[in-house]
Amino acid sequence: MRGDMTHPLPSEEENLWKGLADAVVQMDEGKVRLLAEKVLREGFSPEQAILNGLTAGMRQVGEMFSQKIYFVPEVLVCADTMYAGFNILKQYIPQESSLKETAIIIGVVEGDFHDIGKNIVALMLQTNGFTVYDLGKNVTSRQFIQKIQEIHPRIVALSTLMSTTLDEMRNIVQNIKIECKQSPLKIMVGGAPVSQHFADEIGADFYGEDAHQAVLGAQQLCSF
Repeated sequence: MRGDMTHPLPSEEENLWKGLADAVVQMDEGKVRLLAEKVLREGFSPEQAILNGLTAGMRQVGEMFSQKIYFVPEVLVCADTMYAGFNILKQYIPQESSLKETAIIIGVVEGDFHDIGKNIVALMLQTNGFTVYDLGKNVTSRQFIQKIQEIHPRIVALSTLMSTTLDEMRNIVQNIKIECKQSPLKIMVGGAPVSQHFADEIGADFYGEDAHQAVLGAQQLCSF
């Protein structure tokens, strides 16, 4: 492979990564496919194409979503575009690759059936290299704990869009801390009625105001 990350990237390689990122942002699936095939044909690193090209593009999408430049439909199309390239490249990444996936459990707390925000966060986490176990909406404390004990994730992310379920979020966090205290688990919380003050009050490790912040927080908690 030509990609040697100990030295500055050759301009041809830089342009290729930028082209992939731009194609993701521009929702140009055809261009993503062509550039992904070029990566393989010309012997560049498929791993770096994913990290510095496709994933970099989705980071830009996350920023645009947080700035209300892109909305849910655009994010979903960008994600499909990103996966078109990812599916071409992933089979050529060695098993021992440093492109690691980290497990995150995510769900909307019991009593809340609103999941659009949670779905966007889950999608953005997936496209940034995390393995996401989405428990859906109206998730009980017991369901969270059972899944934690089953897969031993690095992070559990709780969401709610209703102020009436903040007490349930508090209860779930408390129960997780009691029943899963042997696990090196970090807890993230988010949603419209949630604040940094509330997150601190219930003992959460991170509060994410939007999907972009949630990804940055997960990377920070896992030292990505």
